[in-house]
Amino acid sequence: MKMRNDRQLVAGALEAWRILTDLPLPKGWLREDSAPVTGARVLIWFPLLGAGFGAAIAAAGWLFTMVSNRYAGAVLFAVLTLLFMLFKDSGRAVLLVVSQLLNLLDGKKFAPALDAASSDRGELDRRFGMPLAAVLAAAVLLMAFLIGMYGGKGALIPLFAGAFATQGELAAELAPEAGGIADPERSGRRLMWIVAALAALVSLAFLPTATAFGVLIVVLINLTLKEHLRKNLPELRADTVTWLGAAAELSLLACGFCWTIG
Repeated sequence: MKMRNDRQLVAGALEAWRILTDLPLPKGWLREDSAPVTGARVLIWFPLLGAGFGAAIAAAGWLFTMVSNRYAGAVLFAVLTLLFMLFKDSGRAVLLVVSQLLNLLDGKKFAPALDAASSDRGELDRRFGMPLAAVLAAAVLLMAFLIGMYGGKGALIPLFAGAFATQGELAAELAPEAGGIADPERSGRRLMWIVAALAALVSLAFLPTATAFGVLIVVLINLTLKEHLRKNLPELRADTVTWLGAAAELSLLACGFCWTIG
């Protein structure tokens, strides 16, 4: 029984990795013929993977600061943060945010603007979307640099845990064939948020103000924005989940930036 549970946990981690990121795994790790894993075992890994990625980037920044100086450490931290945010989903999240913004500027209402949002680079390039994406990436780089400069590297742990859990909450409502999670179960969602809350609790001891505002942002996104999308979109899509995760990440990063300059 223990061997079976261990395999389910590993399978859940691999399935969560597949859903959340485009980052490659060694060939053969994701087996198509493997036994199906329960949704609860997948959801628990959403915040765990987020916290793990955040911890790895923060640790790299801390170590480089120790062997060089805080400026070099902050630069490495900022570059790694930006690269992860761009490459974890092949840049779709940033492009969807830009497309949504362009649609809003064209006069569309919020939900229709998001429903029409596209990560097609050719279409965005015709609408000056790619230069806008470059500006957004530069803003992320600057915010991450200042967070790294002034002792906020650990904020990435609850940041990505909260953002990935936010994606999990909406992904649990998608059909598996649309990129969602089969049989997520209420207990699975509850456990996912407990793990995300534990990540925030650890961060609260070191960055109380930024973490408190970050928790408030995640709660507001899930109580208001998620419900708005659910009620006003014709259908939920994988791109909607990706966009919501990006909205959470950028909001939480801005929260950390405001804490830094404050």
